[in-house]
Amino acid sequence: MLADMGAEVIALTRAEQAAGAQRLGGAVENPLHRGKTVEAIDLKSPGGKARALELIAQADALIEGFRPGVMERLG
Repeated sequence: MLADMGAEVIALTRAEQAAGAQRLGGAVENPLHRGKTVEAIDLKSPGGKARALELIAQADALIEGFRPGVMERLG
């Protein structure tokens, strides 16, 4: 909905989910990713964590779908 209203939406996914999406036609064909930029990031690797923090620092809002406490454990 945010992308439909003109927001730039970046969705972070795990690499395993991105590989599965490619087999199903890719993010372009997935209606749930309409208007979004999808980046595959491993939040447990130092490089992935740094990239996620870089994106979050530039963001106006962060919507996370983890259970309570997961983001704190990931740092």
